[in-house]
Amino acid sequence: MWKSLGYITPTAGTPTRITANETDPTRMFLAHSILIQQVRDNTGYILIGQSGLNAGTGVDLDAVLPIPTTNSLPNATVGISDSGNPFNCAEYYVDTTVNGDKVLVSVLVL
Repeated sequence: MWKSLGYITPTAGTPTRITANETDPTRMFLAHSILIQQVRDNTGYILIGQSGLNAGTGVDLDAVLPIPTTNSLPNATVGISDSGNPFNCAEYYVDTTVNGDKVLVSVLVL
């Protein structure tokens, strides 16, 4: 099933779990793949990583999504085709470089 985890709106500089909208964001949430997408109105970068995500050093930083343009809505997808639900979504975080920017997160659960 393809499931939306909704919009996540971190405070810039404060990594936020991609499961922030779940009843218990810290609870294990297994998924086959994860899609994190910029939102059209965003004006800054999106940072993706783990709890220690540090934009300055790159520690625990997995990806940086560029600012959206008229013709581009950047996104990142991670998945492992040979393994069922290998990702614990509660272990992944997003951050923004501009307050008010948000991301749309969805997952594929087998």
